[in-house]
Amino acid sequence: MKTLRPIKLELKNFGPFISETIDFRQLEDNQLFLISGRTGSGKTMLFDAMTYALYGEASTAARDEGALRSHFSQDSEPTYVCFQFALDNRVYEVTRYLPYIKPGNKTKTLPKLEVLELIGADHKLIAKSVKDGNQKIKELMKIDANQFRQILILPQGEFKKFLIANSNDKQKVLRTLFDTTRFKHLELQLIEETKELQQQVQHSEQEQDVLLSQFKSERELNGPVASQIEERRKEIADQQLAVETMEQEVKVHYTKIQQAEEELNAAKSLNNALEEEQSLTLKLKAHQKENTIFQQKEHQLKVMRVMEQLFEVQQSLVEQKRKLDHVMQEASTTEQSVKEIQLEVTEISRSIKTLNEKKQSIEQLKQLLKDRQTFFINEHDYRTLDIEIRNEENRYQDYRDQYDMLTSELKQQTYHYHELTETMRQRTESLQHYKEQQTYLAVLLKDAEQSNKDYEMKLSVKRELDDITKQQIELYNSYDCHDYARQLISQNLGSGDYCPICHHSIEGDIKIDHSVVNLHEQVTKLKERQIILETKLEMLDKTEAVEASDILFQYKQLEQTISKSTAEQEVIQSQIEEVTFQLDDIQNKQMQCHNQLTAVSFQLEERKRKKQHFTEVTGFSDYDEYWNDYSSCSKKVADYEQALAENQMKLSRSEQQLEYNTQLLSRINNERDERRNNLQQTQLKYKTIMTKHHLKEEELPETFDEAIIQELEDWLNHYREQEQVMMIKLDDLKILIGDNQSVDLEPLQYQHKQLSTVFKDHEEKLMKIRYQLDHNNQLLDQLTVVQEDYKKMVGKHEEIMTLAQLFGGKNNQKLTLENFVLTYYLEQTLKLSNTRLSQMTNYRYQFQRKTQVAQGYSGLEIEVFDNYSNKVRDISTLSGGETFLASLSLALGLSDYVTQLAGGINLDSVFIDEGFGTLDSETLETAIESLVELERSGKMVGLISHVAELKNRIPAILNVESSGYISKVKFIIK
Repeated sequence: MKTLRPIKLELKNFGPFISETIDFRQLEDNQLFLISGRTGSGKTMLFDAMTYALYGEASTAARDEGALRSHFSQDSEPTYVCFQFALDNRVYEVTRYLPYIKPGNKTKTLPKLEVLELIGADHKLIAKSVKDGNQKIKELMKIDANQFRQILILPQGEFKKFLIANSNDKQKVLRTLFDTTRFKHLELQLIEETKELQQQVQHSEQEQDVLLSQFKSERELNGPVASQIEERRKEIADQQLAVETMEQEVKVHYTKIQQAEEELNAAKSLNNALEEEQSLTLKLKAHQKENTIFQQKEHQLKVMRVMEQLFEVQQSLVEQKRKLDHVMQEASTTEQSVKEIQLEVTEISRSIKTLNEKKQSIEQLKQLLKDRQTFFINEHDYRTLDIEIRNEENRYQDYRDQYDMLTSELKQQTYHYHELTETMRQRTESLQHYKEQQTYLAVLLKDAEQSNKDYEMKLSVKRELDDITKQQIELYNSYDCHDYARQLISQNLGSGDYCPICHHSIEGDIKIDHSVVNLHEQVTKLKERQIILETKLEMLDKTEAVEASDILFQYKQLEQTISKSTAEQEVIQSQIEEVTFQLDDIQNKQMQCHNQLTAVSFQLEERKRKKQHFTEVTGFSDYDEYWNDYSSCSKKVADYEQALAENQMKLSRSEQQLEYNTQLLSRINNERDERRNNLQQTQLKYKTIMTKHHLKEEELPETFDEAIIQELEDWLNHYREQEQVMMIKLDDLKILIGDNQSVDLEPLQYQHKQLSTVFKDHEEKLMKIRYQLDHNNQLLDQLTVVQEDYKKMVGKHEEIMTLAQLFGGKNNQKLTLENFVLTYYLEQTLKLSNTRLSQMTNYRYQFQRKTQVAQGYSGLEIEVFDNYSNKVRDISTLSGGETFLASLSLALGLSDYVTQLAGGINLDSVFIDEGFGTLDSETLETAIESLVELERSGKMVGLISHVAELKNRIPAILNVESSGYISKVKFIIK
């Protein structure tokens, strides 16, 4: 198991600590140390810091994260904790920043977390974000924040309460420590499941009743569900046989209908064929009479097709003439454009020659601009240079005056600090003298009070003795010792015994006078009480009353003086801290002012060098003059280059255009010759078509319409198609009819109708029976599934019910599941605690768990076995010191067991909070020896206590000093 030991804890603006560092290495061999400080100084906040660094939570879960930031921190300063610790011979450092709301903001700053591994002088970053850091710490520690709190700090007073608490109270504490709420949730879950299963069983029974009521049957059944289901199965089997018989009958009738329908359809087809043959014969004869019209339209179509060819040639002739005219016009325009471009090229070449003559002077001007270009580009740096130099000189003088003023103020505050320190020293000496006087008066006052108490007791004893004397006188008057002797002998004699005085035999029962016996007992008790009181009176014989009013008056007066001096001392201390803060602030301001003075001086010299360089290079002292000159020269160069570039571009474009137009003119001339040849060939083609078809111009129609051609083609095609279809149809009908004659349909139709009626009746009966069968089969399947589920559900309900009762405490030990687990945890804790308790009590006491069954929660009470008396004792019978040792043993045992359960790390450190003030000197010595043994085992042990004896016995003290609002920590090693 890994071991963890703290090395260093750094706190910044955390709780009452502004900037404090605790280096546990200062303890060296003193691993047992005392954490001392007055109430509210922030001792517990040290554990908050360790817990917050590792887990982002305080050492008590109830403390809010926002309460961890110091109320006296600067708004701009962050709050963080840096915790350095050793874990399994490796050193880690965790730094966690607390989120807080800065003034003026509505949202908190982002939390930060860094985890480092320190390897020698190197710092290896192993996690930087909060998410990664938390995961890494979880992997390293193997325990959560709650377990860390339980192992790190042991609140002694809380464990004393836990020790004597009943089972109910212990259950709440142990449930939190061991997180056993999951077992309680399991108990409640079983109860809920039992209720839910009961509802499901009832619902299943209702569902079975509903399904049985929905069966299609003429019989009504009663009795158990299983028997009803079996009867319904038999009914379904009978229905299945009926369906099969009806299906056979329906098939026979269906076959007869098909035969009758085939005969009827054949007769109808024959009659229809005979009628259609007569009709088609008449239509074909009427169609053949239109043959003359067909021949005329065929000749008309031939002429229109020739006209179609001639029309295309005519259109081509018109288009070719138009294109030839266009080419002729284009050739004339292009030839004129070539001449104009040639004149333009000559003019541009002349302008370029003039510009080239100025090239040398322009190159010289460009070189000058290049040398001065830096100052022009960085205009912002040089234009305001003179103003910046004057401003820096003024700033330098301001900082010089401010530095001198801060030096004077520092001297005044230093003198004031020394005065306050001397006053504080004098007040401290006076306060110490007052406290010594107060201690002396307190001793005198205590002695006086004790003397007065003893004197009052002396008077009380005398009064009681007087009362006893009076009672004795009254009792002696009615008391006879001889009567008591007779009654005493009578008590020891029975019938048949002999009297020791008269030696006569006793006959019958002896009557005893109990009043005499009671009177003797009263006399004896008064004598015993008289002896005790006389002994006390001898011890108090020399005691006298003491007047303590003067001492009390002096004590109260001195107490007021001390209170007043303490208040004045706190005021002076506050003033010292305020002056110290002001001194630090003035020194910081003086340092800042000195740094700013140095920076301004450097910037001033830099700007002056920059100004000198500008003047040497440009020859100008004023930047505006330089800028105007530079701009003018730049414009001349730009104008020249622009003019040259524009003329060169114009020349290039003109030469390209000239070349293009020359080539274009050549292509246009070629195209003109080609179009003339095409026109001549088209004219020849037109004459050839007219000659081929022996046509003249007057025979052709005036216009050509493609719609007429299409109309003629459609008419001729339709005529041919109609004639062909009718002839084919007639041939098919002749083959179909053959030698058959027309048939009478009425007898066949009547027979088909009768058969159809019978078939429909049988089919409806079959559908009805089949529907009932399907419906009942579905219900039977559903019932089977529901009943199987019902059986399983009932079995499961019984198991869960039994388990819920056991977990709920209905068992021999009357323990719930959660209490059973808690008893196991408690027994394991007591085993570990007994090892320490035996050592602390010289092997006298041992913890054990009370096993008696009681009403309510039981099984978590603790009792002790006393080896001296060989008996079991109740915890409440232990003395105050024994109870402290028992609670300390229990706290350490619980810490060890939580560590074992976590399976992670073993803290080599433990802190015990309070509880030592109730111990006498002998028990305190035993407790200290036990803690020393714990230290020798290798643990670092820290005690939080106000007991003065511990300061004298423990050499190492972590002192937490508080000024009322800010605390400081320091190790004191004697």
